[in-house]
Amino acid sequence: MAIDYKIENNPEYLSMIYEGDYDSSLAGLFTDQILETCKTYQPTKLLIDLRAVKGDMTMLDRFNLGVMATAKYFSGKLTGKIPYCRYAIIGNAPLIDPDRFAETVAVNRGLNVRVFTDWKETIDWLESK
Repeated sequence: MAIDYKIENNPEYLSMIYEGDYDSSLAGLFTDQILETCKTYQPTKLLIDLRAVKGDMTMLDRFNLGVMATAKYFSGKLTGKIPYCRYAIIGNAPLIDPDRFAETVAVNRGLNVRVFTDWKETIDWLESK
């Protein structure tokens, strides 16, 4: 299984565009890549585009991803290595859960993240003040 990404710098936000096959063993790598990008580029708004990623997650995988992402984000923030950031994630089912469970887990722990399946809604939220 492999997942690759490229980075695009837009005027309003930074984008990480992923493609490949996702499985739960990649959760740690996935969150590390995002936070390394935050350390390097210091964005205040980050779009994580998963529309070209195939795969699915169990409910436990979604919970663990939300907990792990939040813990890593606040660890990096406390050390001053990453800025406050707003995260927008866009993807398709079944990778994106219609109930947005991973989003709920992360938001309940303080992460400013929203998960979408619609491009316009994603950009509207990300670019809103």
